[in-house]
Amino acid sequence: MAGERAEVEAEIRRQSAVGDYRAAATLILREYGPEISILLSARLRSQANGSEVFGMFCEDLWRGLPRFEFRCSARTWAYMLARHAELRFRAEPQRRPDRNLPFAGPLEELPERQRSSTSPYRQTWVRERLRELRGRLHEQDELLVLLRVDRGLCWREIARVLLPAGLEATDALLQREAARLRQRFQVIKQRLRHWAEEEGLITPSSCAPVEFRPASAHALPSAPGQAPE
Repeated sequence: MAGERAEVEAEIRRQSAVGDYRAAATLILREYGPEISILLSARLRSQANGSEVFGMFCEDLWRGLPRFEFRCSARTWAYMLARHAELRFRAEPQRRPDRNLPFAGPLEELPERQRSSTSPYRQTWVRERLRELRGRLHEQDELLVLLRVDRGLCWREIARVLLPAGLEATDALLQREAARLRQRFQVIKQRLRHWAEEEGLITPSSCAPVEFRPASAHALPSAPGQAPE
């Protein structure tokens, strides 16, 4: 996967270097569009809203590509554009009620020791309850979990995605933000574990800490024909 992605990134850079922005944008949308579309629908709790923001993202991509300087990967830049489009969408007053609807995105399964001793029906129910717990998080904390766990972005990439628009992403700033987000992630893990214990989904005496691992097995549902990341 890493090798294939490196080839895609190199081709996007090559097409942009020769001024073929249409081909570069088409490749970005083909390779990264499905995962971004799915993430936006999950973030906005609505496929219709997700599609609308994805359209905004596509417009920003087409307009911004000639100015993109490849200081990060095209994939990271695409997530930045999607994040900014989502923020503009959320700023519309009529959209704000959508922010607190239950989230149906993925969450890690329980530790193997507990899963193996639980019936399939119980496992499914527990996973659904864990997904709902994630909807209690502040929207930026939820996005942090999505980008780290479901999409496997590294901490510097996440820091770049979450930086406010217009703020220069210097190496020093990215390093500080990456460290801060890593610490924040630990706090989020503990909060979700506490909520899970309150719900009776896990018990302090019998379970190891719930793990948050960037792994393909826990990716968001894929678009048709696209393998999960």
